[in-house]
Amino acid sequence: MAFVYGLEFSNGTTKIGVAKDLTARMKELQKETKLDIVRWAVSALMTRDKALLLERTLKVKFFDYAIGGEFFTVPFETIKAALQESPADKLLAMADRLTNPDAKDKLVLQAAALLIPNP
Repeated sequence: MAFVYGLEFSNGTTKIGVAKDLTARMKELQKETKLDIVRWAVSALMTRDKALLLERTLKVKFFDYAIGGEFFTVPFETIKAALQESPADKLLAMADRLTNPDAKDKLVLQAAALLIPNP
């Protein structure tokens, strides 16, 4: 089980990532970046596979704001709002923008898997 998180650092940059233990991850990041974390938001607790899929979806969505690795210039409130959306909704919105039918079908199937619980 894991969370997808969005953080805002004291220099205004934001970060999107996945963590099992958010408190420990935040401490690691403060030590690594030497920046204070001023705000954070998290998704609902989900399986690690679903968390990784959501994280990847958000990174694609905010690609134009990327400044390296998992760091972005996207406003924190935008990340926070995205974390509150359903992961399936995000995948379906991405599928709507695709022109490749195979890629579109793949995203729709991934969204369906999120909506339909495993037996």
